[in-house]
Amino acid sequence: MVDLEELNLSDSVLEDEWLKHIVHLPLRRLLLGGTKISDKGVPQLAKLSNLKELSLGDTDVSDQGIRALASLNNLDTLLLERSKITDNGVTFLEPLQNLNTLKLAYTKISPRAMDSIAKIKGLRNLNLEGVPLDGDALLQLSKLKKLRFLTIANCSLDDSAMQSIDKFNSLYRLNAERNNLGDKTMAKIDKLQKLYQLDIRHCDSITGGAIERFKRNHPECDIKTTPKAFNLPEEFPVGELNEEVKMIEDQIKLRKDRKQDKNK
Repeated sequence: MVDLEELNLSDSVLEDEWLKHIVHLPLRRLLLGGTKISDKGVPQLAKLSNLKELSLGDTDVSDQGIRALASLNNLDTLLLERSKITDNGVTFLEPLQNLNTLKLAYTKISPRAMDSIAKIKGLRNLNLEGVPLDGDALLQLSKLKKLRFLTIANCSLDDSAMQSIDKFNSLYRLNAERNNLGDKTMAKIDKLQKLYQLDIRHCDSITGGAIERFKRNHPECDIKTTPKAFNLPEEFPVGELNEEVKMIEDQIKLRKDRKQDKNK
């Protein structure tokens, strides 16, 4: 135990007062997501000077606790999804210049917090899913020249807010699903030459023509789109299809019965 470098206590019944028992460990990776950890216990975590990855998602940790983490200079991955962090708490992350992965999905932060995030120059992976964003917020984030992976799904974005998306020219992967995006945004994304994965599912205003143009220009890019609804023609033999389904169901039931007989 004294040489333990990784510890996963996610979704356990761990409470603040128990953290004092792990501060002597040379931990580099600590996962506490979904536990009862709160601001009261975070000062104990700040003693883990070797820590590289810390998960506090789905906890009651708020700005006060985040402030205590500012001394963890070696931290490169910080997961805070669904925590209690606000815009003020994000300012306490600015000293963590070794961070390359930051997850703030479904937190209470606003577009104003992007000013602080843009100051963490080494960020390569940023997840802001479910955070309301606007054009000014994305323009701030475009200053992150090392950013490779960006998740802005379900962020209430439209074409006007996405005008600066073509400035993210170092992106490898972009997840922009569930936004009100159209062909104007696709024309901007088309300029991202390094992109190898794009998710635009449930962006219903993007036309098939815009998607096909993007595919021609980026043949190596894996693009995820919403499958089109399949409409059966009126003359489709539905009755025959129902018979086939019933036959399959009967075969499955027969196999289950045989298996049960063998186990008796």
